Amino acid sequence: MIALYERERTGKGRVVEVSMQDATYASLASNLGMAHARGAAAPARTGNRHAGLGVSPYNVYPTMDGYVVLNAPGDHHFRATLDIMGRSDLKDDPRFLTRSTRVANFAALDELIEGWTKTLTKNEVARRMLAARVPCAPVRNLSEVMHDENMHARGSLQWINHPELGPVVLPHSPLVFEGTERRPIVPSLPLGASNNAVFGDWLGHSEEDLAAYKAEGVIGRSPEEPLGQLLK
Repeated sequence: MIALYERERTGKGRVVEVSMQDATYASLASNLGMAHARGAAAPARTGNRHAGLGVSPYNVYPTMDGYVVLNAPGDHHFRATLDIMGRSDLKDDPRFLTRSTRVANFAALDELIEGWTKTLTKNEVARRMLAARVPCAPVRNLSEVMHDENMHARGSLQWINHPELGPVVLPHSPLVFEGTERRPIVPSLPLGASNNAVFGDWLGHSEEDLAAYKAEGVIGRSPEEPLGQLLK
């Protein structure tokens, strides 16, 4: 956008380079903060825990049918988590009283939460946590993501009937413009399907020319045209 603005103001174009590596470096912000603060004492890897070990609980926990992600960044989130788990008796436990003490005792805290999440399904854990405004979500497999109700309701995912594959789910553009409806997704055309439009309508070749080109193998036949018709 800045380059387009410059062009509009000065009449000069500009090459804009975006490196994937440069763009993803910012995702290491928590890790880098921990490295600057702790130096050599910073752990090399934190797994599914908070990258800077600054929040606990913050992990992926097993359930009866998979896994769930749970994040309690504030004290009120953690107290709500204890209420949901039926462990309100631990609200004054010095190990879990503040975020700092919870981080220092993250192993014991993870063990406590895991013992509870294992007794429920991932969707039930997420439902209970979200009802109390605790950040939580089930870890979904690929099929579950493809059938996500919210994404289908938004039009981000759409069912189409592919001529070769049958019913399939395809993603729409992530860009949504206010006041403009998403266009239905159309499956890609097979090889040669647009020959008549391109060579005939756009380039002005006659039907006789197209028939000759197809017979000589210069262009492929359209999928709907039987081979015998071209050999008559």
